[in-house]
Amino acid sequence: QTQTAECLVVGELTADELIVVLNKLDMLPEASRAEKLERMRKGVRKALSQTKFCDAPMVAVAARPFAEGSEGSNSDLANLSALPPVGIGELIDEMRARVSLPTR
Repeated sequence: QTQTAECLVVGELTADELIVVLNKLDMLPEASRAEKLERMRKGVRKALSQTKFCDAPMVAVAARPFAEGSEGSNSDLANLSALPPVGIGELIDEMRARVSLPTR
């Protein structure tokens, strides 16, 4: 995708580290979630293969997941049954492992 390619070019110019966050994991149907997530990972890995980020870690997250089958518009979000966040701890661990303070 064009936006992804542009982001990779900017990233290669401005960053030494990259963590890929696959967001809104809860939007994938639970029955096929693992399979679809693996396909997404492969697609992203292919896009990264010719960059310095080819081995970047990938973390799947759902910051504010909702139970499958919950319905409502954005204005009804408060009424949906929220579940605990998914993958946020793993994302924080990856960030702590890779982010360093610059030497002054």
